Amino acid sequence: MTRLLLIIGYLSLYTISLKAQPSISEQAPKTELTLAHEKQIPAAAFTATDKQLFRVKVFPIKEIRLHKRHHWFIKIETADGLAVNYANIELEGYLKRDPSVQLSYYAPVFPLCSEGKYIIGRAKFTAAAEWVLHVKIDNKGAIDMVDLVVDLSKLSEQP
Repeated sequence: MTRLLLIIGYLSLYTISLKAQPSISEQAPKTELTLAHEKQIPAAAFTATDKQLFRVKVFPIKEIRLHKRHHWFIKIETADGLAVNYANIELEGYLKRDPSVQLSYYAPVFPLCSEGKYIIGRAKFTAAAEWVLHVKIDNKGAIDMVDLVVDLSKLSEQP
C-alpha cells in the first residue's frame, strides 16, 4: 500500500512538472529551405533542356524585391521525371535586354536535398525586366543546358 501511494505521488509530481508542448500552429515560422523542400512542382511547369535530357524549373520561395538578396531554387529531373541529385550546375544570369548586366549571386549552386533541388544562394536582381538564367547541367557525364527566362518586369524599381 505504501509503495502504491509512493508511485501515485511520484506520478502526480512528474505530471505537474511536465511543460506544455507548443502546438504545431505556435511553432516558429518555416524557413526558406523547409518551404523549398515542401514545394511540389507540376510536370507542366518544367522547361526541357536543349538535348531533352533534363527538365528544369527555377523558383523563389519568398516575395522578390529588386536590389535585395533572395534564395532561388532550381529543380532538375530527368526526362522521365526522376530527380537529378548531386549534379554539377553552372549558372550564368544576365539581363535579357543588356547581357552586360550580370546576375549577382553567391556561387556555387549546390544541392539542397535528394529531391533534385538546388539552391542559388542570395541572388540579387537589379532591374524590373526579363532575366536569362543560362543553366548548364553535368550529371555523371550527361551534359545539357537550358536558358530560362525569368520575367520580373512587374516588380517596382524601388531599392
